Amino acid sequence: SKIYIFIIFILVSSPTFAQGIYFMDFTKVLNQSTAGKEAQNFLKNKLKNDNAKFKKISDGLRESEKKLIAKKKTISAEDYKKEINLLRSKVNKLQNDQRNSINKVAQLRKTGREKLLKALQPIMKKYMDEKKITVILDKKNVLLGLDTFDITDEIIALLNKEIKSI
Repeated sequence: SKIYIFIIFILVSSPTFAQGIYFMDFTKVLNQSTAGKEAQNFLKNKLKNDNAKFKKISDGLRESEKKLIAKKKTISAEDYKKEINLLRSKVNKLQNDQRNSINKVAQLRKTGREKLLKALQPIMKKYMDEKKITVILDKKNVLLGLDTFDITDEIIALLNKEIKSI
């Protein structure tokens, strides 16, 4: 981190080099580009659908629990214990499925981010060559910078022309 700041300080102190340093908000590119929005919507819908499915199963399990409690006195202790164990195993499966769903969405989000970054690199390289830019930094690593050096919107526009979906 200290070395990173030192290198940037050295680069910025060179007037000719400093003119070639620009920054962009990568998070904004992810969230506002056409491909990024499409990926975000896909992930939101997947999570929403999975949660609806899990809620339905959870509601069914609660109902089964109520029925089991209601008939506790009418069945043998052994049968009651078997049904409780069966219900617990269903609850455990539901919890595992929920965890797996969340992990899968997180993995899909990571993969989508990597794909978008990979697709963005040649676009940025071409832009850098055309505009004679030496370095593009992520905005989150820039302490202070003039808005004229923020190329986020231009990169989003180029990305939208090139890539509609990831």
